Amino acid sequence: MKIEKPPVGAPQTLQYDLFTDFYHTASSKDISNSIEIWDSIPKYFMAQKEQSKIRSVDGALKPLERSFQVNSDSDCSVMIEPAYVRVDGELIAFYPSEREELIEKVLRKFFEDSSYGVFEKDKQNSWVFFSKNMIRKELKKMGHTASDAEIEHSITVLSKASITIYVNGKEVYINTIIDNLIKVDRDTYEKDGLARWACKLPSLISSAMENGEYRQFTYSIGMSLKKPLSRWLHQLLSHKYIHASSSNHYDIWFNTVIQNSGHLDVGDTQAQMRKMKASLDELAKFDVIIKWERENFKENPEKRSSKIKNARFRVYASESFINQMRASNKKIKDVKDKLSNQSPKLLK
Repeated sequence: MKIEKPPVGAPQTLQYDLFTDFYHTASSKDISNSIEIWDSIPKYFMAQKEQSKIRSVDGALKPLERSFQVNSDSDCSVMIEPAYVRVDGELIAFYPSEREELIEKVLRKFFEDSSYGVFEKDKQNSWVFFSKNMIRKELKKMGHTASDAEIEHSITVLSKASITIYVNGKEVYINTIIDNLIKVDRDTYEKDGLARWACKLPSLISSAMENGEYRQFTYSIGMSLKKPLSRWLHQLLSHKYIHASSSNHYDIWFNTVIQNSGHLDVGDTQAQMRKMKASLDELAKFDVIIKWERENFKENPEKRSSKIKNARFRVYASESFINQMRASNKKIKDVKDKLSNQSPKLLK
């Protein structure tokens, strides 16, 4: 069987150089890139304890389907087929969950370091090299813990869970979350302490890098947030609140969060509302926003007991977030300018 392996000494490209160069409002170690089309897919939303409640006696889980929107021009949906992982001799199905989300972001951060990332422009392949120890240390630095066994489990889930994306009802993308996983066993590592695992990141990330369709955001804050919904809201604001200023608010609609985030699937409206409020409070604690205001819209406003139909959460950016967005705006403008100035020959 022929196994595709990452190239050795692949030439750097303008696209990769621009992707890995950050406009500093902080240390480059604190900044990463967010890809709206990829990060908008609600693929990390089922907690392990919730999975165990719906898993059948033979360890199976059904494929999950969710609708979401990236913009108002198209209706998108995703089908997630669980990964089957052998646990104590039995094959058990797992949906990608919070730990897999964090580890995927860590892998993408490693890719942005030219010591661990390789971009094959001709094949549109984005390879990243890593070790379980590297991931464990990075998670610990960001306030999260995971054992080597848990990290290997998550890497396996990422490499086996398949996602299929539909746009306006048409299938446009199908693949695992990471691809071409190459492992290093203990014997190999003991012989070569520099030996690394490797995998390919999603082709949607390669395409976004090629076309300058990404925005930088504060990785250290995003990774330090404890609540998955807080991290989702942080990336939403990093993409949408591009004109953040002290005089300009941004409105987040409750029903949109329910549909698009995948983090409010469990519980009634009151429980969902509590999660939303707690996540906004966490964003304020981390100086992403300075305050938020809520306005409820009821099915029958004249009745006191009428159910909430929707709610608007109006957020106001912190000075720190405003500065981060200005740096991100400047970077993406320069990226677009430099890519457009490439000669047609280089763009082929």
